[in-house]
Amino acid sequence: MKNMKKTLIYSLVAAAMMMVACDPAEDRAVLSGAITADDLQISATPVKVDGKNSNSIALNSDGVGCLSSWNYGNGTIASTKDTVQLVLS
Repeated sequence: MKNMKKTLIYSLVAAAMMMVACDPAEDRAVLSGAITADDLQISATPVKVDGKNSNSIALNSDGVGCLSSWNYGNGTIASTKDTVQLVLS
């Protein structure tokens, strides 16, 4: 009984200590300078072969200032420039 009482007290003290909030160890800067839709310079241009559009698309997001992730249906790439081939059914 005495041992159980000690365990209960220690458990309550441990639970109370976990609920006490701490200040962060470092002061972090606030994010600023968000990119707007007008700042984005992205393009998806069909590649022409013999004057006709092919199944290849040239993806470009150069100069955006952030990494782009392209989901083109058959996969996903994370690059500023790439050419993907679409399979149409």
